[in-house]
Amino acid sequence: MKRFRKLVPVTISGITTHLDAAGIDSSSWTQHHGKTATGTKVDSLKSLTIGETTILNMPGTNAFFSVPTDHLEVAAAQILSGLGYSVAPPAPSKTQ
Repeated sequence: MKRFRKLVPVTISGITTHLDAAGIDSSSWTQHHGKTATGTKVDSLKSLTIGETTILNMPGTNAFFSVPTDHLEVAAAQILSGLGYSVAPPAPSKTQ
């Protein structure tokens, strides 16, 4: 059986390359699951952060998407606020 490849851009220390997301070991991913605000149970996205990039995958599909992690941070906060969640940035670290 032929394995598909899914190349996604990944940036590490300011250098962008392409990574075969389909070839990433399954134990490397974080599986996100739980309940929505309305109580719907979901076994949802898998994610993996490499360098300055977060890769997302919908389990059971060949769909992979990579996005700069800082862009995901802003979008996720705005999306969650739009759904009625209270979202606040973390407290600044003492090293900043």
